Amino acid sequence: MLLDMIGYDAVVGCINGSLWSCVDLATDFLGPGVKAIKMLNSIRKAVQSALRLPHVATRSSPSRHLCSRTL
Repeated sequence: MLLDMIGYDAVVGCINGSLWSCVDLATDFLGPGVKAIKMLNSIRKAVQSALRLPHVATRSSPSRHLCSRTL
């Protein structure tokens, strides 16, 4: 049972010519690989959107000092 969980039986069956073992082996590797690719793609999109944020320029308001006012 432990060998089946780590994929040993699928590897041996695929080497011996079992088509279903080869399919099982391929799907065992594709599942996590597809998840990793999707995760990396979402991280790439997040970084790109963070770098594309418009720079918010603030206008500096004229200085209003109390000493410049005439009372």
